Amino acid sequence: MKKFITADRCGDWNGHLFYAQQMIPFFHASGHFQYAKCTHLYEQDMLAVATSHPDVIEKFVEKGYFTINRSGSSCAGVWSDMVIEQTLMRSMKSSGGLTRGRGVSDSVLAKWVGGSPAAIAICSSIEEFAGTVF
Repeated sequence: MKKFITADRCGDWNGHLFYAQQMIPFFHASGHFQYAKCTHLYEQDMLAVATSHPDVIEKFVEKGYFTINRSGSSCAGVWSDMVIEQTLMRSMKSSGGLTRGRGVSDSVLAKWVGGSPAAIAICSSIEEFAGTVF
């Protein structure tokens, strides 16, 4: 498990796949059959990507683009789904966000989610203009 996390944080694609495969027997032994099944299917899909999209795999293998490195230091990569979740949760909890000062009804949620792509684009443009990333 630690080697899998290290491979992910360092952007080691081959290590990521290898250690994911090595965890499958442990998933079975601990009764987590869905994890074992999903990991096996994930591995098959990622190996298929190597033949269908070699340009993507090249970026994954040589540049570690399957993780996001916010700090620029080595071995500090973060999983892409975690970055998305952190960014979304930060915007939801900010002033004027979804959880501050409003009840969360279906209509409020729909309006907030519908406006999120535009808000993210605006925030990204401002960050790029200012030369900072939050």
